Amino acid sequence: TFIGPDVVRLGGNAFGVWSGGTNYGKITRIVLSDAVSSIGDWAFYRQTSLTSLYPMTFTNVTQLGSYYGTTFNYCTVLAGCLSFPNVTKSGNGSGYQNFSQCKALQEVRLPKLKAIQRYEFAESSALTNVVLSPEIEFLGYGAFRNCSKLTCLTPTNFTAVTSCGEANDYGVFQGCSSLNLPLAFPKLTVIPQEMFKSCTSLMSVSVPAATEVHKKAFYYIAPGSTIRIGRKQAPVFGENAVASKSGAFP
Repeated sequence: TFIGPDVVRLGGNAFGVWSGGTNYGKITRIVLSDAVSSIGDWAFYRQTSLTSLYPMTFTNVTQLGSYYGTTFNYCTVLAGCLSFPNVTKSGNGSGYQNFSQCKALQEVRLPKLKAIQRYEFAESSALTNVVLSPEIEFLGYGAFRNCSKLTCLTPTNFTAVTSCGEANDYGVFQGCSSLNLPLAFPKLTVIPQEMFKSCTSLMSVSVPAATEVHKKAFYYIAPGSTIRIGRKQAPVFGENAVASKSGAFP
């Protein structure tokens, strides 16, 4: 247990563990000030025994990490909701994996964050709800990969998203098998490979400006899903871009 009710700044690797093997973090409880204003890169990295953290709402934090992010990566047993009402930036703008491998975490709130980088929530298999800015502009590859219990996502109409990475980047929503929502990307032109692969409950996807649909973008999605793409011009399809488990999308 670490009790630090006057701690308001966490530097890089403050509680992070780099020792490898099975010698990961053994702290089960951390108490900090309500006024925490800074969380450095890898601040809680691999604290795999951490079950209790106070606060869980970081009102004064405006940036996750100073460069890389990876702030809560591999906090595998920390449950509940982490909320960052005023965070506008992850790392130096390209910070990543802040909540990856948080396998007990159920909710993350980042209502002012406008860019989600690679693997931000990947493999967080208990995550059910994520709140992002309605003005979000970028979703990095693997951002929600294998978030298999994700059912609630805000927004669902990504009006400002113009890119989800390069064509060969992959798996933004791959394996989000419980996500049963209508998703819309009015300005997205390139759908990277495996973007919605194995989204077996997806209600619908609308990408009216799409000109490229890359390999396995809609592979193994729900057979009853509705896909609307390329309203302005016929898109170019990659290998197995659209297929259900039966091998062909009905």
